[in-house]
Formats: sequence, C-alpha cells, structure tokens
Amino acid sequence: AELAICQFWQRGFREIRLQLIDQALAELELAANRHAEAIGLEGWRIEFATERETKKGTVSHGFSVALYQPGSEEPVSWETYSGGEVQRWQLAVTFALSEVLLSRAGLSTDFEILDEPTQSLSSEGIEDLLDCLSDRARELSRRIFFIDHHVLQAGGFDGVVTICKTRERGTYVEDDGGVLTAVVR
Repeated sequence: AELAICQFWQRGFREIRLQLIDQALAELELAANRHAEAIGLEGWRIEFATERETKKGTVSHGFSVALYQPGSEEPVSWETYSGGEVQRWQLAVTFALSEVLLSRAGLSTDFEILDEPTQSLSSEGIEDLLDCLSDRARELSRRIFFIDHHVLQAGGFDGVVTICKTRERGTYVEDDGGVLTAVVR
C-alpha cells in the first residue's frame, strides 16, 4: 500500500513538473517567435515540446525543438539552415529565454552584453540585428554592449570603443577616433 502511494505521488509530481515546463516553454515559444520576427525571420516559427509521438505511436518524454520555414507545415532540421539563419534563431531564443527568466524571477536589468552576435550574418542580417538592438534598447530602456570583430559604421550607436592590436603599437584603445590608452605588448 505504501509503495502504491509513493508511486502515485511520484507520477503526480512528474506530471505537475511537466505541466510547469510546458507552460514555460509556451511562453518561451511566443517570445522567441516575436524576437525572430524582429531580427528579420518573418513568417518563420519555432515550437518547443516536452512530449512527442514516436513512429511506433507511443509518447516519448523529452525536450524537442522544431523549426518551420515560412509557409511550411513540416519542420526542417537545424542542419539544413545557413549559418546566418541559425545565428538569428540563437539570438531570438536567447532574447526570449532572458525575457522569460527575468520575468519569472521578478528581475529587470538595464544592460545586456552581446559577444560577437554578427557571426555568420550577411550584411542584411547585420542591418536587421542592429535595427532590432536599437529598438530593443529603446523599448527596454537598456544599454546594450555589442562586442564584435567587425567594424560597423551603422548608426544607432551612442558610442564606439575600438580596441586594436598591432605589432608596431602594441594594444591601444580608440574612443570615437581618439586614442585613449596605449598598453605595452
């Protein structure tokens, strides 16, 4: 009898946990699709799930992600997407995860740091990202620190700090064109 009671509560807690995870994933999915649209992935969508039906017709418990191209009813594997598309999705999901976690914790922050977010993006993708980040900074009243190896001359930056390393001068820092600091090799 005690074993049956324990098994009942074990199953019950697992179902409650899966229900909470499903709710969080639904929230994450909505936010990720909204951020994807803002980064230039119009018409695309992502779906997260904790259960899926197998080919044998049974239910598999686990975490799965499905990506859908515009107009497609069947998901397409991550491996088929270009580096730029994958990078955009990674940014969209990162923004969404940050939003969901901060919201659920009741926290807010006034800054974000993005390290090499233009990796694999085309010039159009970089423009979309910069527009998205400009809107994001304004809407969230956030400072966004954008760290990249590319020199971007696009507008929307409040300031630019360039760090250069050369053999002749060692490492030095430029702030909007003026040299601030020189560091010996």
